[in-house]
Amino acid sequence: MHRLLELLRSNLHWVLLVVCEVIALLLLFNNSLYHSFVGATTSSTIVGHLHTEGARWRSYLSLYKQNRELMDQLATLEGRYLSLQREFEHLQADTITPRIFLLADSTSQSITQPFTFVTARIVSLTYLKANNMMTIDRGVSDGIKPNMGVVSGSGVVGIVAQVGRHYATVVPLINESLTLSCMTLREGYVGSLSWRQPLSPAMGLVRGLPKHAHLIVGDTIVTSGYSAIFPSGIMIGRLGGDSPLGSSIKYKKELPIDLATDFGRLHHVYVITSSEVPSPEEIREEIR
Repeated sequence: MHRLLELLRSNLHWVLLVVCEVIALLLLFNNSLYHSFVGATTSSTIVGHLHTEGARWRSYLSLYKQNRELMDQLATLEGRYLSLQREFEHLQADTITPRIFLLADSTSQSITQPFTFVTARIVSLTYLKANNMMTIDRGVSDGIKPNMGVVSGSGVVGIVAQVGRHYATVVPLINESLTLSCMTLREGYVGSLSWRQPLSPAMGLVRGLPKHAHLIVGDTIVTSGYSAIFPSGIMIGRLGGDSPLGSSIKYKKELPIDLATDFGRLHHVYVITSSEVPSPEEIREEIR
């Protein structure tokens, strides 16, 4: 307080000058119509400018809140978009029917069988390991049970191993622990399908075909129907080889097969729910 008084005392002449100027301006603007009008106009301009700047600063200071609100709205819309996209993918996947073949006078016919399929989306999938696994977004609440067959629009995918309430684990064909009964579509010779590293996820091995079987490159391999897991005639793949398509294949204990299912591009699968759960003997035939 003492310093303030000293400051005023040392600058008293300036303080008196400012006071006199203020008094003079008040007298001028109050006693003159012209100057009153100029003063009102000037004050209105200044006040308007101050209000404008104040509004700009308030708007700037409120940008953080507005940004948060926009981010929340964007998150809500993103959630709705993803939900609609997932629903659309499921509806789109439901329009695909897995191919099932029948043997009829040595000719194959692709038909629609009276089996019930539940569409599922793949949540996770490994295809570069020895014991690859797959997780789907369907479980007990959707009627999924262990040892149900899983197929894609192209062919066999695997077998349901474990089931939770909303998710299930599938053992795919590209798992060394899975062996599947199969047969040639053209002549009906039965063998078994397996997979092991370092095979590509696009390939498998067929064993147990008889020596007298007449096999050619490109022969279609389908499920044999020798268990309740898969119905007969579901596409598995085609016999491969280095020879041209249609060339005879010499007998080997193991023959390469090009799998019909592309595991690298697999997004949706179909669980066969109409088949009965197989007995332990049938399970041991499918999975070692």
